[in-house]
Amino acid sequence: MPYNIQTGQLDLGGLKEYLLRPASTSLSGSALNTTGFYPYTGNPSDFAHSGYVEAISGDISGYIRTVSGVIRDDLVESGTNLSGYTTKVKDQLKSDITQLSGDKVQISGDLRDLSGVVYTNQGNIGGLETSLVTSGQNLEELIISTSGDISGYVDGVSGVLNTKVSNLDTSLRGHVYSDYLSKKDIGAGNLGVSGQTTFHKNPHFNKGIYLDKVSNHSNFSTIQTGVGSYSIVEDYGPVGGQNYQTMTNYMRFPSPELGTTYNVIVGSAMYTGSIPL
Repeated sequence: MPYNIQTGQLDLGGLKEYLLRPASTSLSGSALNTTGFYPYTGNPSDFAHSGYVEAISGDISGYIRTVSGVIRDDLVESGTNLSGYTTKVKDQLKSDITQLSGDKVQISGDLRDLSGVVYTNQGNIGGLETSLVTSGQNLEELIISTSGDISGYVDGVSGVLNTKVSNLDTSLRGHVYSDYLSKKDIGAGNLGVSGQTTFHKNPHFNKGIYLDKVSNHSNFSTIQTGVGSYSIVEDYGPVGGQNYQTMTNYMRFPSPELGTTYNVIVGSAMYTGSIPL
Protein backbone atom coordinates (compact mmCIF):
# COMPACT_ATOMS: atom_id res chain seq x y z
CA MET A 1 0.00 0.00 0.00
CA PRO A 2 1.58 3.35 -1.11
CA TYR A 3 2.21 6.17 1.32
CA ASN A 4 2.25 9.95 0.81
CA ILE A 5 5.51 11.29 2.21
CA GLN A 6 5.47 15.02 3.05
CA THR A 7 8.59 17.23 2.81
CA GLY A 8 8.28 17.94 6.50
CA GLN A 9 8.97 14.28 7.18
CA LEU A 10 12.37 14.37 5.38
CA ASP A 11 15.72 15.63 6.42
CA LEU A 12 16.24 17.91 3.42
CA GLY A 13 19.69 18.98 4.48
CA GLY A 14 20.87 15.43 4.83
CA LEU A 15 19.20 14.44 1.53
CA LYS A 16 20.98 17.26 -0.31
CA GLU A 17 24.31 16.31 1.16
CA TYR A 18 23.71 12.66 0.20
CA LEU A 19 22.84 13.43 -3.39
CA LEU A 20 25.72 15.85 -3.94
CA ARG A 21 28.40 14.05 -2.02
CA PRO A 22 31.78 13.62 -3.78
CA ALA A 23 31.59 9.85 -3.75
CA SER A 24 31.69 7.66 -6.85
CA THR A 25 27.99 6.83 -6.34
CA SER A 26 26.91 10.48 -6.17
CA LEU A 27 24.54 11.91 -8.78
CA SER A 28 26.69 14.97 -9.33
CA GLY A 29 29.92 14.88 -11.29
CA SER A 30 33.20 15.57 -9.54
CA ALA A 31 36.89 14.73 -9.67
CA LEU A 32 36.09 11.43 -7.96
CA ASN A 33 32.93 10.80 -10.05
CA THR A 34 33.44 11.67 -13.73
CA THR A 35 30.36 9.80 -14.90
CA GLY A 36 27.72 11.27 -12.62
CA PHE A 37 24.38 12.70 -13.73
CA TYR A 38 26.18 16.00 -14.26
CA PRO A 39 29.51 14.94 -15.90
CA TYR A 40 32.64 16.49 -14.59
CA THR A 41 34.55 16.15 -17.90
CA GLY A 42 33.89 15.03 -21.45
CA ASN A 43 30.79 15.47 -23.63
CA PRO A 44 28.74 12.30 -23.30
CA SER A 45 25.58 14.03 -24.70
CA ASP A 46 27.55 15.17 -27.80
CA PHE A 47 26.69 18.88 -27.42
CA ALA A 48 27.97 21.23 -30.18
CA HIS A 49 31.41 22.56 -29.37
CA SER A 50 33.46 25.53 -30.65
CA GLY A 51 35.45 23.51 -33.21
CA TYR A 52 32.29 22.16 -34.79
CA VAL A 53 30.73 25.66 -34.98
CA GLU A 54 33.88 27.08 -36.62
CA ALA A 55 33.86 24.33 -39.28
CA ILE A 56 30.16 24.89 -40.04
CA SER A 57 30.58 28.69 -40.33
CA GLY A 58 33.39 28.16 -42.83
CA ASP A 59 31.18 25.92 -44.98
CA ILE A 60 28.34 28.50 -44.85
CA SER A 61 30.71 31.34 -45.80
CA GLY A 62 32.01 29.41 -48.84
CA TYR A 63 28.44 28.59 -49.92
CA ILE A 64 27.38 32.21 -49.67
CA ARG A 65 30.35 33.30 -51.83
CA THR A 66 29.43 30.70 -54.45
CA VAL A 67 25.75 31.68 -54.49
CA SER A 68 26.54 35.43 -54.64
CA GLY A 69 28.77 34.85 -57.66
CA VAL A 70 25.99 32.98 -59.49
CA ILE A 71 23.50 35.74 -58.66
CA ARG A 72 25.92 38.40 -59.91
CA ASP A 73 26.41 36.56 -63.21
CA ASP A 74 22.64 36.29 -63.64
CA LEU A 75 22.19 40.01 -62.99
CA VAL A 76 24.90 40.97 -65.49
CA GLU A 77 23.33 38.76 -68.14
CA SER A 78 19.82 40.12 -67.43
CA GLY A 79 21.08 43.71 -67.56
CA THR A 80 22.78 43.12 -70.91
CA ASN A 81 19.65 41.60 -72.38
CA LEU A 82 17.49 44.42 -71.03
CA SER A 83 19.84 47.03 -72.50
CA GLY A 84 19.59 45.46 -75.94
CA TYR A 85 15.80 45.27 -75.73
CA THR A 86 15.58 48.93 -74.72
CA THR A 87 17.76 49.98 -77.64
CA LYS A 88 15.57 47.98 -80.03
CA VAL A 89 12.37 49.54 -78.70
CA LYS A 90 13.91 53.03 -78.97
CA ASP A 91 14.83 52.43 -82.62
CA GLN A 92 11.30 51.23 -83.39
CA LEU A 93 9.72 54.29 -81.73
CA LYS A 94 12.08 56.53 -83.68
CA SER A 95 11.00 54.92 -86.97
CA ASP A 96 7.29 55.33 -86.08
CA ILE A 97 7.76 59.01 -85.23
CA THR A 98 9.57 59.62 -88.54
CA GLN A 99 6.72 57.98 -90.47
CA LEU A 100 4.14 60.01 -88.53
CA SER A 101 5.94 63.25 -89.40
CA GLY A 102 5.61 62.33 -93.09
CA ASP A 103 1.86 61.88 -92.72
CA LYS A 104 1.68 65.30 -91.08
CA VAL A 105 2.36 66.93 -94.48
CA GLN A 106 -0.80 65.38 -95.85
CA ILE A 107 -2.82 66.47 -92.79
CA SER A 108 -1.66 70.06 -93.30
CA GLY A 109 -3.36 70.02 -96.72
CA ASP A 110 -6.64 69.04 -95.10
CA LEU A 111 -6.21 71.91 -92.66
CA ARG A 112 -6.18 74.36 -95.56
CA ASP A 113 -9.65 73.17 -96.57
CA LEU A 114 -10.77 73.53 -92.94
CA SER A 115 -9.44 77.11 -92.87
CA GLY A 116 -11.77 77.96 -95.77
CA VAL A 117 -14.74 76.74 -93.75
CA VAL A 118 -13.59 78.84 -90.80
CA TYR A 119 -13.32 81.92 -93.02
CA THR A 120 -16.89 81.38 -94.25
CA ASN A 121 -18.13 81.09 -90.64
CA GLN A 122 -16.25 84.28 -89.84
CA GLY A 123 -18.41 86.07 -92.42
CA ASN A 124 -21.52 84.67 -90.75
CA ILE A 125 -20.28 85.99 -87.41
CA GLY A 126 -19.87 89.44 -89.02
CA GLY A 127 -23.48 89.32 -90.16
CA LEU A 128 -24.60 88.28 -86.69
CA GLU A 129 -22.68 91.22 -85.22
CA THR A 130 -24.56 93.63 -87.55
CA SER A 131 -27.88 92.13 -86.44
CA LEU A 132 -26.93 92.54 -82.79
CA VAL A 133 -26.03 96.21 -83.35
CA THR A 134 -29.40 96.85 -85.04
CA SER A 135 -31.25 94.99 -82.23
CA GLY A 136 -29.34 96.99 -79.61
CA GLN A 137 -30.31 100.29 -81.25
CA ASN A 138 -33.96 99.26 -81.42
CA LEU A 139 -33.88 98.12 -77.79
CA GLU A 140 -32.28 101.40 -76.72
CA GLU A 141 -35.03 103.42 -78.47
CA LEU A 142 -37.68 101.24 -76.81
CA ILE A 143 -36.12 101.73 -73.36
CA ILE A 144 -35.91 105.51 -73.84
CA SER A 145 -39.55 105.65 -74.94
CA THR A 146 -40.71 103.43 -72.09
CA SER A 147 -38.67 105.33 -69.48
CA GLY A 148 -40.23 108.60 -70.66
CA ASP A 149 -43.72 107.16 -70.23
CA ILE A 150 -42.84 105.80 -66.78
CA SER A 151 -41.25 109.12 -65.75
CA GLY A 152 -44.37 111.04 -66.74
CA TYR A 153 -46.59 108.55 -64.92
CA VAL A 154 -44.46 108.76 -61.76
CA ASP A 155 -44.56 112.56 -61.86
CA GLY A 156 -48.34 112.50 -62.16
CA VAL A 157 -48.79 109.96 -59.37
CA SER A 158 -46.35 111.77 -57.07
CA GLY A 159 -48.27 115.00 -57.56
CA VAL A 160 -51.52 113.31 -56.60
CA LEU A 161 -49.89 111.66 -53.61
CA ASN A 162 -48.38 114.96 -52.48
CA THR A 163 -51.82 116.59 -52.56
CA LYS A 164 -53.38 113.69 -50.65
CA VAL A 165 -50.61 113.72 -48.02
CA SER A 166 -50.96 117.50 -47.56
CA ASN A 167 -54.74 117.20 -47.18
CA LEU A 168 -54.34 114.30 -44.74
CA ASP A 169 -51.75 116.27 -42.73
CA THR A 170 -54.14 119.23 -42.42
CA SER A 171 -57.16 117.12 -41.51
CA LEU A 172 -55.15 114.95 -39.09
CA ARG A 173 -53.72 117.99 -37.35
CA GLY A 174 -57.22 119.45 -36.91
CA HIS A 175 -58.56 116.10 -35.68
CA VAL A 176 -55.77 115.68 -33.11
CA TYR A 177 -56.20 119.24 -31.84
CA SER A 178 -59.98 119.09 -31.55
CA ASP A 179 -60.42 115.51 -30.35
CA TYR A 180 -57.25 114.88 -28.36
CA LEU A 181 -55.25 117.88 -27.23
CA SER A 182 -58.35 119.86 -26.25
CA LYS A 183 -60.02 116.90 -24.51
CA LYS A 184 -57.18 114.94 -23.01
CA ASP A 185 -58.14 113.09 -19.81
CA ILE A 186 -55.38 113.14 -17.18
CA GLY A 187 -56.98 110.55 -14.92
CA ALA A 188 -55.54 107.85 -12.71
CA GLY A 189 -53.14 105.68 -14.65
CA ASN A 190 -52.80 108.18 -17.54
CA LEU A 191 -49.67 110.12 -18.34
CA GLY A 192 -49.58 113.76 -17.30
CA VAL A 193 -48.18 116.74 -19.16
CA SER A 194 -44.51 117.36 -18.35
CA GLY A 195 -43.19 120.88 -18.56
CA GLN A 196 -45.11 124.16 -18.72
CA THR A 197 -48.58 124.53 -20.25
CA THR A 198 -49.81 127.95 -21.39
CA PHE A 199 -53.51 128.75 -21.89
CA HIS A 200 -54.03 131.49 -24.47
CA LYS A 201 -57.61 131.99 -23.23
CA ASN A 202 -59.09 132.04 -19.74
CA PRO A 203 -59.65 128.38 -18.83
CA HIS A 204 -63.08 127.40 -17.65
CA PHE A 205 -63.08 124.60 -15.07
CA ASN A 206 -66.72 123.72 -14.54
CA LYS A 207 -65.90 120.85 -12.18
CA GLY A 208 -63.51 122.73 -9.90
CA ILE A 209 -59.73 122.31 -9.50
CA TYR A 210 -57.88 119.70 -7.43
CA LEU A 211 -54.51 120.77 -6.04
CA ASP A 212 -52.25 118.04 -4.60
CA LYS A 213 -50.17 118.86 -1.55
CA VAL A 214 -46.45 119.48 -1.73
CA SER A 215 -43.98 118.34 0.90
CA ASN A 216 -41.91 121.53 1.08
CA HIS A 217 -42.14 125.22 0.11
CA SER A 218 -39.11 124.81 -2.15
CA ASN A 219 -40.96 122.23 -4.25
CA PHE A 220 -43.24 124.96 -5.61
CA SER A 221 -41.62 127.25 -8.19
CA THR A 222 -41.91 131.03 -7.88
CA ILE A 223 -43.68 132.68 -10.82
CA GLN A 224 -42.62 136.30 -11.22
CA THR A 225 -45.41 137.08 -13.71
CA GLY A 226 -48.33 135.96 -11.56
CA VAL A 227 -49.45 134.17 -8.39
CA GLY A 228 -49.47 130.48 -7.52
CA SER A 229 -51.46 128.36 -5.09
CA TYR A 230 -50.29 125.31 -3.21
CA SER A 231 -50.92 123.35 -0.01
CA ILE A 232 -48.54 121.84 2.53
CA VAL A 233 -49.31 119.14 5.14
CA GLU A 234 -47.22 119.30 8.32
CA ASP A 235 -47.12 117.28 11.55
CA TYR A 236 -48.02 119.15 14.75
CA GLY A 237 -47.76 117.99 18.35
CA PRO A 238 -47.99 116.15 20.50
CA VAL A 239 -50.29 118.40 22.50
CA GLY A 240 -51.65 116.77 25.63
CA GLY A 241 -50.50 113.40 24.35
CA GLN A 242 -52.31 113.90 21.01
CA ASN A 243 -50.61 114.21 17.57
CA TYR A 244 -52.09 116.41 14.82
CA GLN A 245 -51.60 117.22 11.16
CA THR A 246 -52.27 120.62 9.63
CA MET A 247 -53.01 121.44 5.98
CA THR A 248 -52.26 125.03 5.06
CA ASN A 249 -53.14 126.62 1.72
CA TYR A 250 -50.79 129.36 0.47
CA MET A 251 -50.86 131.99 -2.27
CA ARG A 252 -47.41 132.92 -3.54
CA PHE A 253 -46.95 136.42 -4.93
CA PRO A 254 -44.07 137.76 -7.00
CA SER A 255 -41.14 139.13 -5.05
CA PRO A 256 -39.32 142.40 -5.82
CA GLU A 257 -35.97 140.58 -5.82
CA LEU A 258 -35.08 137.12 -7.04
CA GLY A 259 -34.58 134.59 -4.27
CA THR A 260 -37.34 135.94 -2.01
CA THR A 261 -40.98 134.83 -1.83
CA TYR A 262 -44.23 136.10 -0.36
CA ASN A 263 -46.29 133.15 0.86
CA VAL A 264 -49.71 134.38 2.08
CA ILE A 265 -51.83 131.88 4.07
CA VAL A 266 -55.29 131.57 2.55
CA GLY A 267 -56.64 128.96 4.94
CA SER A 268 -55.57 126.23 7.37
CA ALA A 269 -57.20 123.16 8.91
CA MET A 270 -56.01 120.84 11.73
CA TYR A 271 -56.76 117.13 11.87
CA THR A 272 -56.50 114.76 14.84
CA GLY A 273 -53.97 112.06 14.13
CA SER A 274 -53.45 112.22 10.34
CA ILE A 275 -55.43 113.50 7.38
CA PRO A 276 -57.69 110.70 6.10
CA LEU A 277 -56.94 109.63 2.56
